[in-house]
Amino acid sequence: MNKRLESAVAGSLLMLAIAFIAFMEALVAKPKLLFGRSLSAIEPTFFPIIGMAMMVFFCSLFFIRAYRNPGSADGGEETPADDTDWLRVGAFFLVLLFYALTFSRIGFLSASFLSMVVISLLAGNRNYLQIVAFSFLLPLAFYLVATRLLLVSLPELAPVELSIARILGN
Repeated sequence: MNKRLESAVAGSLLMLAIAFIAFMEALVAKPKLLFGRSLSAIEPTFFPIIGMAMMVFFCSLFFIRAYRNPGSADGGEETPADDTDWLRVGAFFLVLLFYALTFSRIGFLSASFLSMVVISLLAGNRNYLQIVAFSFLLPLAFYLVATRLLLVSLPELAPVELSIARILGN
């Protein structure tokens, strides 16, 4: 991919992450209270702040690396951006939009699985067994850590949650 396009994507993600952190209170709903106490073990802004901080870190790292080694980011010579580069970047943003819009409707696990499969294909991975395994296991592991250990509520799809509860014996 051409360096100018990579910089534009990294800059856009950096600005979006900073804006998200700045307006976190308006974007994330307050937890429900029961007798003046939160029903959640941690603040609902905890995970979004971690995710956005990681995005700020990695985008900043990209710019530091590009600034220190101006010609080495993509092998030396800058190649002109072709239509497939722009289409892949646009598709990536559409996948993220899909994920954001379907997250609460079809549940965390389903939306994460579908989004990870498409992003893996966009990234050029063609090992379908690896795509399915990682797209299934990583969200499941995160889901179990978040819901069982940290007692954080994530959007769920009833049949999926019921299956997991049966497997875990709950």
